[in-house]
Amino acid sequence: MQTAHSEDPSKVIERSARTLQKRSLVGASLAHALHDGYTDALYAFLPIWQAQFGLGYAALAVVRALYYGTMGGFQILADRALRAVSPRAALVLSTILAASGLAIMALPFGFAGLCVGLVVAGIGSSIQHPRGPMLVTDSYGRAARGPLGIYNFARDLGKAALPALVAAPLPIFAWRPLLGMIGALDTATRMGYLLFLPFLIHGQGGGSPMVGIALALLFVGGALGKATCGWLGERLGVVSSVMVTEAATALLIVATLFTLLMPTFILLLVLGIMLNGTSSVLYGTVPELSDGDTGRVFATFYTSVIGSGGIAPILYGLIADHSTRTIGMLASAATAALIIPLVPTPRPHLRVSTAGS
Repeated sequence: MQTAHSEDPSKVIERSARTLQKRSLVGASLAHALHDGYTDALYAFLPIWQAQFGLGYAALAVVRALYYGTMGGFQILADRALRAVSPRAALVLSTILAASGLAIMALPFGFAGLCVGLVVAGIGSSIQHPRGPMLVTDSYGRAARGPLGIYNFARDLGKAALPALVAAPLPIFAWRPLLGMIGALDTATRMGYLLFLPFLIHGQGGGSPMVGIALALLFVGGALGKATCGWLGERLGVVSSVMVTEAATALLIVATLFTLLMPTFILLLVLGIMLNGTSSVLYGTVPELSDGDTGRVFATFYTSVIGSGGIAPILYGLIADHSTRTIGMLASAATAALIIPLVPTPRPHLRVSTAGS
């Protein structure tokens, strides 16, 4: 005889299966939107590359083809090579490779670095395309037609959102408000990760004392990041420094999801350096772009940063509540990755401003 609080096991299994299906669809759709959004955002970079490297239209088309050709040509090879890997792990790998390629593009390696970065990013996207729909199909079986439609619709959302996010603000706002946007996204990443870190440590078998150690390591790394990344900004430049720190932040956040407790502690020290490194570089850039009204620019910058720090954890919490903690943490990593295509676009504005300071 069932008690009032008992539940039919078949219903529990059915609900668990539906939850897994929903998570798979959300993860695959986010990856699809991000990768295809990056793909179309490349068009916003073409005038920057033309001015920086003196390329003609045909040469720009060839450079663009490095990404598209790699993405299209490697899909069959990538699918065969990763058949032993789960679709979820393959999607994580694809996003890491794409973010790494974008980071290489922004490093001071000249035209060769741009080409190598496009090829690496193309390899990442070549993995995503066959494995994303496979994850949806494996999860839903014969009922996959509707979810696959949602998956494809997510691609269109990414194509609409990311290129506009990269290109639209430039003719209207130039570099300074973009600096505030980057600062806000950087703070959102940091606050989102801090929201989930105690639960991550508990999930890896650590108690409350271990949570305290984890936070201490992250904050010690943050202090080191503020001390060292300002120097890095002077050596590599603002664009390259921010690209490096944000790419490393995204990769390290993902890495902490797969490590044991002790390796996580080591990663947290390095992650702290990267999490606070970007803010140090950005703070040093504000006076260069103030045009004499430094106080107002700092006030605007801090308003966006502090506002983001208050709102972002709520959004990440909602994402985690409707999916999983892992998805919430991946969303914070994706926020760091989202900064990467924003940074190279206004590079000429930064150079002009710096030259005039």
